[in-house]
Formats: sequence, C-alpha cells, structure tokens
Amino acid sequence: MAIGGALGAAVVSRLPGKLVGRVEDRSLVCMVNDKVLGRPQLPVVVSGKTYYGCCAGCVGRLNNDRKARVAADPVTGRDVDKSEAVILEGERGEALYFESEDTARRYHERAAVKS
Repeated sequence: MAIGGALGAAVVSRLPGKLVGRVEDRSLVCMVNDKVLGRPQLPVVVSGKTYYGCCAGCVGRLNNDRKARVAADPVTGRDVDKSEAVILEGERGEALYFESEDTARRYHERAAVKS
C-alpha cells in the first residue's frame, strides 16, 4: 500500500527525515468523512479542541457525536482523538489517524513491505 496522494507538499510531507504521507495541515481533512481534501475545511471547536468538517452536517456531527471525533489507530487499535492524531494520507485520499509518530512509522513500514 502506498502512502501519499496527489496533493502537494504543503499538505503532505515528502521531505527527508519526515514521515512520508503525513498531513501537515489538519484543516485540509474532513474528520467526519475521513478524507484529505484540497482546501481548508470548517473548524469546529469542541471542549477546546479543533476538529474539521466539510459541511454543516459534518459540523453538527462533530459537535454532537463523540464517534465522529475519535478513530482507531490502525496499528494498535486504540482510540485516538482526531484533533491530536498524527494523520497520514492513504493511497485513495483517506485520512488515517495514529496515536503517535511511532505507530504511523510502523504502519508505513508494514505497507512498504507489502508492496
């Protein structure tokens, strides 16, 4: 599985020493649809943490549904708050949320072995 999509370097890190596919600007992620998009999304502040959604429906879900603000780390399976997660862009533009840079790197290394 390749990490990183067609978006530019301002969105996804490709610099040496940086985590490949890391979404540097989380405002470009709709955290309800879990998609990395090419434009800033609507900020939603819940309990002092900022999440992002692409439309009024997403804003409502982020405000009212904890499940929209949390994802499972693909490596550990533990819950991670999307506002604090390390985010990688998957090969189809999906947002992948990790509890740490370490688990994101482990995921990336496993994906490289599979390809």
